[in-house]
Amino acid sequence: MKKLGKYLGFILASFIPCVTYGSLNMEVYDIILTQELMTIEVIANNDYTAYVTYTDQPSSSMQYLLVYVGVSTADGLDIIYDYDISLHFNGNIYYPVQNDFLDDHHYKKFDRYNGYVVFEVPHSFNLEAAYLRFRDIVEVDITTKNIWMQYNHQNLVDAQDEMKQLLLAGYNANDYIVSDDILILIDPYEWCPLSALAVFETKAKAKITTTVRGKDLDCNVCYSVDEFNTHHEVPIIGLYDNAINVVDIMVEYKVGIVEIYTININLGSVTYNIGQFEPANSRLITPDINLYGQALGSAVAVDCTGKVRWFLNHDYIEVVEYLSNGNVILRDTRVGDAHLFEIDMVGKVYTN
Repeated sequence: MKKLGKYLGFILASFIPCVTYGSLNMEVYDIILTQELMTIEVIANNDYTAYVTYTDQPSSSMQYLLVYVGVSTADGLDIIYDYDISLHFNGNIYYPVQNDFLDDHHYKKFDRYNGYVVFEVPHSFNLEAAYLRFRDIVEVDITTKNIWMQYNHQNLVDAQDEMKQLLLAGYNANDYIVSDDILILIDPYEWCPLSALAVFETKAKAKITTTVRGKDLDCNVCYSVDEFNTHHEVPIIGLYDNAINVVDIMVEYKVGIVEIYTININLGSVTYNIGQFEPANSRLITPDINLYGQALGSAVAVDCTGKVRWFLNHDYIEVVEYLSNGNVILRDTRVGDAHLFEIDMVGKVYTN
């Protein structure tokens, strides 16, 4: 039997809030705000394929709020129940509803220490003004700015796809022939402030290399896409902040003709507080990209002078490995290797 879960709703994500009081600790790992939960179960046998649809809806004029909560005690012996947790918003108190239906949708129900707690909330509900309370002792905000979505990897991929569709909503291929104009999207996925995406067309199939010229000649940062296409979405890696960056876009056609287009990208000041390191204490990510990173550590890369030319603007994330294709395997330091995921250096998350 194969099971295919389909989620309909709205995902809100960023970083985890954590509150500790004495021996009690509560964290929120994920939130889902949705009008409906629907899962299609595919039952495949040799002779036939059947589809079973599970649909659950909240009470009239309400919506579901699913919150993945982790609660721990110093001795680890205290049993926690979902009814120990309440949701507070606009002077009202909401208590968890019965959540057995989560089994049909492949969400982990809250059990002893962690899992999804389900509330029914009105359509006027505002996450920015809400908080959870545990046993009237510990309170934790569930603002969208404080939730890191790690348990719903596919939902993050889907959210990024929607984000890119919005950015390209007005894109007309005829307006962005490489010889006429190139669309530049700076940090399109809001993960990598020193990266951009170049979107354009070529009249014949070509492969593309982008090069951000370094302030030192040996510190050029390059990124190549070796597939031949006529529509191109090509990463630009290694921008300097607070500078006018000179970027070369090399177009190599199958017939051997090479064209180089030079553009300027004016990037403003980018605030970051990350530990720097010397190239001598790290390793080359790939020879083509010409950036140095740590095999395990903070998600930051430097050029040959030690200048930061790439980093992730998410806390609690560290690099596990740089891949030969230039992508990066990351993990959330709070949950370890249980939730590894791959991104490219523009911040696009790839499916497992």
